[in-house]
Amino acid sequence: MRAVLFGIFFFTFSLFGGFIPQKSYTVVTAVNGNTITLQGAFAYNGMSGLLVRNLNGKEYGIAFVKQISPGRAEIIDTNPFGGKNLANIKAEPKVGDKVIGGFMYNRIMVLAPNKSSFINIQNRFGIRSVNPDIFMAFLAKRGSSTPSSSDYYEFAKLTHVGLFVIFKNGFVTLYDPISQSEIAKTMMDISVYNAMEPFYNTFN
Repeated sequence: MRAVLFGIFFFTFSLFGGFIPQKSYTVVTAVNGNTITLQGAFAYNGMSGLLVRNLNGKEYGIAFVKQISPGRAEIIDTNPFGGKNLANIKAEPKVGDKVIGGFMYNRIMVLAPNKSSFINIQNRFGIRSVNPDIFMAFLAKRGSSTPSSSDYYEFAKLTHVGLFVIFKNGFVTLYDPISQSEIAKTMMDISVYNAMEPFYNTFN
């Protein structure tokens, strides 16, 4: 019996364990205008990353990038943290700059239609979601009934939630709010009853 349970656990881990990408590190090896070549590729196309410049022994995040093909990325945001203290650092990529793929992927939010599916997804992928109530409060303040790409983007820059795991219509989708891209999708058989709109939260 123990062997059977272990086999089921191993199959589930193998099926979903590599689905959530981890933070990765690489460097710029070539620059062509707004496009850079990376020494190592991110796990998925569409993933965002942070371009880092080393100056006098200190590292500064100067731009967000998006992988457009394996090992190739483009600059998408030259003011990643909304501050003016780095205004003297030009956000122009240079060979040797560090790039952190999935820079904010340590903070993940699960959006699901009800509490049971919310808990189920966390357990299956081994993640602990940031409370979706925070996103619901953000949307309410903006007068949004359903989240748009700009809502995801502004929320991510405000709270540093780097990845949304969204369950809808039998699919789990990984959405990167910085690159505004769906980076991966997989089917998942979860029964849903008493679905909430736009997603499970405790305000209702």
